[in-house]
Amino acid sequence: MNGPARIVLADDDEFIVGTIRSYKVGVCVKTDPLNLAFNGLRFADHGDAVFYGGTLRARWLDVIRFAVVESNDPPNCTLPIPSDRYPVKRT
Repeated sequence: MNGPARIVLADDDEFIVGTIRSYKVGVCVKTDPLNLAFNGLRFADHGDAVFYGGTLRARWLDVIRFAVVESNDPPNCTLPIPSDRYPVKRT
């Protein structure tokens, strides 16, 4: 085999083995329990991604499970997430 191994994920993202740049969090919801849905956040640290996935699961009612997946994308988020990125409605 020439070059790094390539894996194509269910969402057609191509992952090149050996080029982990970040981690992304995917969630499965009750209406689509077999597919992971991802947002645009990419974490440099696996632990931050796991923490974010846990808080996301706690905030959403329909989440069945979440998974942290390796990504080729550059990191774009650190914890805590800035409020201007995902504003919280104040009541």
